[in-house]
Amino acid sequence: AFRDAALEGLADFYWTVDPDGRVTRWSDADGEVTGYDADDAIGMHSSEFHPDEHVPRIRRAMEGMKGQGATTVEADLLTEDGNRVPYRFTGVSITDDDGDVRSICGLGQDITERTERAQHLERFRMIVNAMDDAAFVVEDDWTVTYANEAALNNVEESAANVENQPILPLVERYTAADEDSRRFARALERAFDTPGSSSPSERVELTLDVDGDRRTFEHRFSPITTGETTESVVVIRRDVTDRKERER
Repeated sequence: AFRDAALEGLADFYWTVDPDGRVTRWSDADGEVTGYDADDAIGMHSSEFHPDEHVPRIRRAMEGMKGQGATTVEADLLTEDGNRVPYRFTGVSITDDDGDVRSICGLGQDITERTERAQHLERFRMIVNAMDDAAFVVEDDWTVTYANEAALNNVEESAANVENQPILPLVERYTAADEDSRRFARALERAFDTPGSSSPSERVELTLDVDGDRRTFEHRFSPITTGETTESVVVIRRDVTDRKERER
């Protein structure tokens, strides 16, 4: 009982199945997640809890457990009312003294938030990539996780030299004055510190060295928020040198 309680505390979902894949143990928490009570769930085949297109990966994972002892797979969990919930399952095979698989213990973690965020970012990246302006997606640790083609051309760098790298050294490399890089840092910090803000994106003009030529770029800082939390900031850079000269 202590072992079961400890395992349930590690995951949102905890079940055991026999070597044929039929449920042999079902907790109250499993019932709350799926809508199935123990009387209904015990004896059901594990494939019945997943959409048809995800069943093959579950079967491969279970076969892998029999040979390797443990494996992890991501698949949707089907509830009794037909809803799909993204889950990450970790399974461990339990063997007898002869090494034969006696049962498989599975732990599941709801990854809905992570999946939705990944889908949101992917959609946003598609939009960003279609922009003519240079754009960088910056995470809350201030690393660049994505730069569109215009941004890479702008700094004359490859994706490998920009993505997963801190943004400030990149800015400092091209700014003509230290104060400009500090202004950029302050604006980025404000973008992360104002979650859920409906105010217009902050705009900061910086002078950058481009091939030995000083040009003025406008930078806009647009937060990507989940609820009240700013997950990322999109920094959009536009060359406004010609416009500024016309305004003089």
